[in-house]
Amino acid sequence: MTIAFILALTKVSEVEAPNVIDTPLGMMSGYVKREVLRLAAEQSSQLILFLTHSEITGCEDILDERAGR
Repeated sequence: MTIAFILALTKVSEVEAPNVIDTPLGMMSGYVKREVLRLAAEQSSQLILFLTHSEITGCEDILDERAGR
C-alpha cells in the first residue's frame, strides 16, 4: 500500500523526483514481489531501491532489464 501511495502522490503532484525506497519487498514473495517491482519500475520516473539479497532473489531478470534506465 505504501508503494501505491508514493507512486500516486508523485503522479498527482506532477513532480519529477526520484523515489527512494528501503527494503520494499521484504514481506513479499513470488508473483506479488515480481509484480510490485515491475509496476514500481514502470510507474516511477527514477526508482532507487535498497534491496536485501532475499528481495533480489527471483527478480534478477526484472532488475537486469530495468537497471540503468
